[in-house]
Amino acid sequence: MSILQYLSNEELLDCYEIAIELKLEDCFIQMLLKEIQLRGLTAEKLVE
Repeated sequence: MSILQYLSNEELLDCYEIAIELKLEDCFIQMLLKEIQLRGLTAEKLVE
């Protein structure tokens, strides 16, 4: 179980956007992206 499941959809998408802006580790960004996809959400900014 991931701590990410406790975030609201909006919080999760905000975390993803901030992680991209701060250029955090790819593994963390991928973990966020996976949770976003599991929820059926779409991220505005895709990993480049």
